[in-house]
Amino acid sequence: MQTNLRKKILVAYPILLCTLLIYAYYPSITKLDYVWDDLQLFIFNPYLRDPELIWQGIFRPILEGTTYFRPLPLLTFCIEFLTQNNANPTVSHLVNLLIHLANTALLCAILFVYSKKSNNKLIIIITGSIIYSLHPALVEPVAWAAGRFDLLVTTFSLAAVYSFLRYTGWTQAFLTSLFFFFALLCKEMAITLPIAIFLLKFSQDRDSFYYSVKKIFKPDGIPLWGSLTISLAAYMAIRMHYMPEILHTDENLARKFYDIPHHISYVGWAFIFYFKMVFWPFSSLNPQHPLDPLDMTKLDVILGCLACVGLILLTTISLRFKARSLILLLCFAISLLPVSHIVPLTIGGNIGHERFLAYPLVWFSIFLAQLIYSTFLWGNKKSKKVTAFTFAAFIFCWTTYSSAVIKITTPLWQSDLSLWSWVLKINPELPYAALNYSIAAIREGDYESAENMLAKNESIQYSPKDAIFVLLTKADLQIRKGNAEIGTKLLEEYLLQQGIKSASDYSIDEKSKDSSKMKGLYAILARGYIYQEEFSKAEMVSDMLILSDPHNASSLLFSSYAKYGMDKWSEGEHLYKESTRYFVPAGVEEAAKSRSIFLSTLCKNHENSTPRVCSQFRVDNSINPKNAYR
Repeated sequence: MQTNLRKKILVAYPILLCTLLIYAYYPSITKLDYVWDDLQLFIFNPYLRDPELIWQGIFRPILEGTTYFRPLPLLTFCIEFLTQNNANPTVSHLVNLLIHLANTALLCAILFVYSKKSNNKLIIIITGSIIYSLHPALVEPVAWAAGRFDLLVTTFSLAAVYSFLRYTGWTQAFLTSLFFFFALLCKEMAITLPIAIFLLKFSQDRDSFYYSVKKIFKPDGIPLWGSLTISLAAYMAIRMHYMPEILHTDENLARKFYDIPHHISYVGWAFIFYFKMVFWPFSSLNPQHPLDPLDMTKLDVILGCLACVGLILLTTISLRFKARSLILLLCFAISLLPVSHIVPLTIGGNIGHERFLAYPLVWFSIFLAQLIYSTFLWGNKKSKKVTAFTFAAFIFCWTTYSSAVIKITTPLWQSDLSLWSWVLKINPELPYAALNYSIAAIREGDYESAENMLAKNESIQYSPKDAIFVLLTKADLQIRKGNAEIGTKLLEEYLLQQGIKSASDYSIDEKSKDSSKMKGLYAILARGYIYQEEFSKAEMVSDMLILSDPHNASSLLFSSYAKYGMDKWSEGEHLYKESTRYFVPAGVEEAAKSRSIFLSTLCKNHENSTPRVCSQFRVDNSINPKNAYR
């Protein structure tokens, strides 16, 4: 009777858990827009939406000046955009939620296989899956479209672990290595997966650590470990073909370390941050967790180094005494190595991000499930009843509180304005948040809020990287407000300070770390020249942008305006039509309205200097000037 009940619970539980997950995220997940890097990745990036550019798009760095190689998640976005002929944020976020549901189901399957020899596998399955699925730290990868990189590396890592546990021989070797290869194509942090698999196998065998290592090179171990090695080699070959530079280091962060102990302590604080987030994720949820090495005291350095010593002790004790729970915790720690700043990460001065926990949290959840299960093996019947009651209370409290936190947190990702308003409430002195809030306000047309925020943070000492973007934001704000002369002057003065007398003197290198800021500068400068009706300068700057990226919709549009202003109708029309090819549908509508107001104003004020353009514009009645806006 009890066995039948357990079987029914095992069947019903995944359905109940999926229902809980959907309840926690729905309907807020359907109301979220593209935010933060999403705009650069999906809205302003035609390489994932144009069928002719997809091959280039999925094998190029996801952000300019980086070495992030993520072809498989980018391919999912390509498929998503092409099937809709649009980039739809609702669909993107629902896909993320579905991937998270799939990850939860895979974890349930892993826990089922992992606990097959346990007396009460329900405890392990329920604990591990409910901690993972409803963990508030995973709101970020689910509620942020770009979080799909972390979700998918988790999917394929889970599939690899399941294949390892479920199968044997060549079937095990083939499936485990295949999914490992796919995980690497999703995100670089999958690189530690073979170590975790080895430790998992070590925890289940009776062999010593030394003998377990020797078994890798024996006939029984060659299929699995040989296949994993081939997968890694194939990944590295593909990566180096498309991206010769393997590592991308934050040089600004690296320069802030006084010495090796200072760097080691920063690594230690990264682990402290991640351990804190998994054990108690409720108090500091937000997309920014800044920690400047220069702000660290001597005590901070000591504590960070002690954290690293603790990790070494964890490794030693786990391997020496073969404690299964500790080995699983060690797997969690090892999976964090790629995001622990051993190589300084370019993540905006943050010690870490919650989305980086999507894969490591799998191991933490299995660890906690194993630990809680172990407590049921001790004591008499009376103490076991107390343990069971405590367990039930824990599961109930975790489920209730975590669901509430997810419900509250998810809507904060609705727009850039809501996102950066939230960050500023938690980190009011954070320059990066103030800058992004200002940019978001400008996009929303709230120039007053943007100006107030920039003025409020005028005295802030920005990093050299952020300082240029502050300048660009100020210039963009002035131009959009109608003070184009002030805005363009700010940018021209900056170029002179860099030894660039004219925009034509600088060639934008796509592979340069400065390419992103220079493209932004030239785009704003082109807009400013158009507003000032200096069309020859606008043409020159726009052409420089097109030379560096011939598929940039905004550059093509600005160039078309410059051509119109120089009475070159056919050239302007060609560039305008080319730009609409690379805009999302909403961008095409905005471009049409913007073109209408531009040509209406041009022909009203300068008909004598642009007779051909104005004559043709009157003939072309496909656009209604009444719908135009600035």
